[in-house]
This record gives sequence, structure tokens and C-alpha cells, in this order.
Amino acid sequence: MTTVITPKPPNVQTRRSSAQTSRQGEVTPLTIKLISIWSTIKSHKDTNVSYRNRVIAKLFMSLPDKKMYPDYYEEIKNPISLDVIKQKIDDGEYLNEEAFEADLELMCENAKKYNVEGSQIHNDAIILQKLARKLLKGDIDKDDNEVSTNIDEVEHNGEIYQVGDYVHIFNEANPSKPNVAHIHRIWENNKGVKGIYVCWYYHPEQTKHQATHKFYENEVFKTNTFHDHSFNDVIEKCYVLQYKDYISGRPKGSESMSVYLCESRYNEHQKNFSKIKNWASTMPDGVPYKKMELVRFKEAIIPKKVESVLV
Repeated sequence: MTTVITPKPPNVQTRRSSAQTSRQGEVTPLTIKLISIWSTIKSHKDTNVSYRNRVIAKLFMSLPDKKMYPDYYEEIKNPISLDVIKQKIDDGEYLNEEAFEADLELMCENAKKYNVEGSQIHNDAIILQKLARKLLKGDIDKDDNEVSTNIDEVEHNGEIYQVGDYVHIFNEANPSKPNVAHIHRIWENNKGVKGIYVCWYYHPEQTKHQATHKFYENEVFKTNTFHDHSFNDVIEKCYVLQYKDYISGRPKGSESMSVYLCESRYNEHQKNFSKIKNWASTMPDGVPYKKMELVRFKEAIIPKKVESVLV
């Protein structure tokens, strides 16, 4: 009886674990460049003078949890994250810079599509997108080590602005409907530029919500999104009132100003709303809550609710 021994196929490694190589132990120039760019993007920190050292790419490292964000996978057809891109580098799947750049663009465009314009993640996606393009061109700018100091107030267009004021910020997406923000800090940098560090209050159309959700007229939502703006972005002052004040009257001297109603926070990451239990908690650090001085209505009004713009 003849025994036929079938030789085992050789252990062919089609993907090398740490990088694509031209021969054993040699990493290609392409791989070195892609890893360098990926690492720079991963560790890039916010350069806003009031928000330094925040790692911008933190929420881009991995894909959203499918159980927590099922709608993400309904809306985003080709999900990708920095972890996925790194694995593709390690596996040698990128044969040129163009394919690598396309995945970075896809990651940023996905974030911009799913998250409303003006949100922290949408803005971070824009920053990372610009950074990636510069890195791939090899013309990245160096940090200019800008420093700033706090100042008590600033005169802008004949108005005095202080910490605790609410303001309208120019909205590039819709200039006719400015963004609403709360000043938490006023600063001046070493170049003489004066600006504000603000907390954003979103309009309903800047949130993710069901089309059946109804909103009060002039309603805004406190967020955890903070940004620096120069005073060139500041249009004017406005007011944001808690519900009980909004239905009772209007601030003295606000006749020609926009007055908004706010009773809820908007969680940008979980895409949900929650009632504000303590209005004092919305105040900037070091600014005590003061009861609003109102010109009171003869009787409390009942705010009207309107359909979502998604309807």
C-alpha cells in the first residue's frame, strides 16, 4: 500500500504585521510617511487659546458603538476610523498616498455628514481634514506658541462686553441666523487680538432629533461645545432666559434685542436633550448667578411650540 503524503502549503504571509515591506526587515518610504502622518493627526491638539491640549482626534479613533448609535450606520454607508486606517497601514493595504488620503477624507466627511454644522465634532472634522491635506502636501505650519491673558471687558462696536453676556456669533452656514453663545472668558493674545471663549447654544436645526420633535419659538439648547472667537465674529449682544423668566417678562433694555428661551441641554455625543435643573450651573466659572431684572408682563405668557424644520 502506497502512502501519498500531500505536502503542506508554505506559510505565505500576504500582510506583514507592522508595515508593508519591500523585503524582510525593511520598511518602505511610503509606510514611514503614512505612519508619520497618521501619528501627527492622532496626537494633534487644539490650538484655541482657551482650549489647548485637547486631543482633537479622540472621538475619531474608533467607530461609534452600534448599539448606542444605530442611526449612524443607517446614515453612514462606509464607516471608517483612525484605528481602521492604522490597521490598513499595518497590513500594507495602501499602495499609494492617494488611497490613504481618500480614507482620511472619508472619515472627516462622515463626521461632517452625521454631526450638525457648528457642532464640536463637525468643527474638529474640518480641522483634521485641513491638517491631513497639509501634511500630505508637506507644508504644515508650526505652532506659533500664541499666549493670551484674561481681560475684564472689551468695547466692541460701541458696546461693552463682559464675561456672562450672551452674544450673536456670525454663522457662515446661515448668515441670517447667527449662532448664540455665552461668554465664559475674554482674552487678548500676544498679537493684540482680542476675543472671547464661549459656550454655544444650539438652535433646533443644529441638533439631531426626530422629525416629530416640537420646539418652542426662539428656543435654544445649552451644549458642552466651547470655542474661541475673535471679536470680528461677534455681531451683537442677545439674551438667553430660563423658562420661568421667559414667560414672566423681558430684560430691561432688551426691546431691540433677540431674547431666547432655554430649558434644556443638548448632549452632542448622545444626541439627546435633558432638562436643566439648576440654571446657576450654566454660569461661567467665577460668575455668580444673579436673578434677571425683568420688565414683567401683566400675566405670564404661554410659549408657542412649532414643528421641526425637518418636517
